Amino acid sequence: MAHWAVQYLAPYLCFSWWLFTVTYLQHHDYDTKAYGEGEWEYVLGGLETIDREFGYGVDELTHHITDCHVAHHMFSDMPHYNLPKATDGVRSVLEPRGLYKKRDTRDFVSKVFRLHKDVGHCVDSEEGVRPRATKSECAAAFNGEEWRE
Repeated sequence: MAHWAVQYLAPYLCFSWWLFTVTYLQHHDYDTKAYGEGEWEYVLGGLETIDREFGYGVDELTHHITDCHVAHHMFSDMPHYNLPKATDGVRSVLEPRGLYKKRDTRDFVSKVFRLHKDVGHCVDSEEGVRPRATKSECAAAFNGEEWRE
């Protein structure tokens, strides 16, 4: 059992945490909006993603999917080695319009827990913005109750 835990369980847990951390931080922040059915469009959704600078060589090791994520959503079929150049172009167009989001996230280990605690996955809806599900809908779904009308 100890052999299995060291060779399979530990790497699986580390990889799962890393995948969750990167994905969550690229798509969630205090000002990120979630749009309801009929309101969402591909580019609009892509503009809600965030370029996060992880530092410590992480951005290079992950082929810049962390710090060039907005360009990845704008041009999803682009090879990763072109993401830094594309990000420069995307940033030059979006930043003057206030549509580009970039965060220094060198504290990503604590940031993912802090942001998940504060923002979560399922947030109550704001005026004109419909999240994927509200907190009460998530609770109902987890309890096996009807949660959509």
